[in-house]
Amino acid sequence: MTIQLDQLEAVYSRYKQNFERLNLHVYTFSKAEDILLIRLWMHLDETGDMEKLIVPDSRNLPQFLNIFQSPAVTFYSLSPSGEIDFICWFREPSGKSIFSGVWANSVLRGSRRLIFLGQNVYSLVFEFYETILGATWQLDLLQLHLKIGYAVVGNFEKFMDQPVVWLVQLKKEEFFKSRMMQIGRK
Repeated sequence: MTIQLDQLEAVYSRYKQNFERLNLHVYTFSKAEDILLIRLWMHLDETGDMEKLIVPDSRNLPQFLNIFQSPAVTFYSLSPSGEIDFICWFREPSGKSIFSGVWANSVLRGSRRLIFLGQNVYSLVFEFYETILGATWQLDLLQLHLKIGYAVVGNFEKFMDQPVVWLVQLKKEEFFKSRMMQIGRK
């Protein structure tokens, strides 16, 4: 089951106040949002984050935009200057699991705001799914995944042009017991 925008609207009311406070949005495929994604693509390319985040086959602009479009569900946050500073997308659902990708601007990394963004997006997605899957080839990000409740379920050697890629999963119950949720409650 893929989350549909009308399904999101049905549970969104519980998150609306936090989403507004965090300047967090659901991507609705508008021209203005596409322009934001194009500017994000340029930023990722200029900073070198593209190679850390996106597999080689999806680094050209049309494929990059496709990552965030339907059937994906994409959440993003805007910085005070109006640029995307956080983006999280969910796609390829299988039963009660869905695959996720996340990026945060270097200014946001390690911040309390990033914790609140993650809490709100993941809490909403866990209304629909029991497990969130992810993949990383960065050891420092693997450690971060483990801190917020993910478990390593396997790895692939020489996959996606990387020496090793770890497949991780976050179960709903682990997320709500995680360090991310504990920090956010303080």
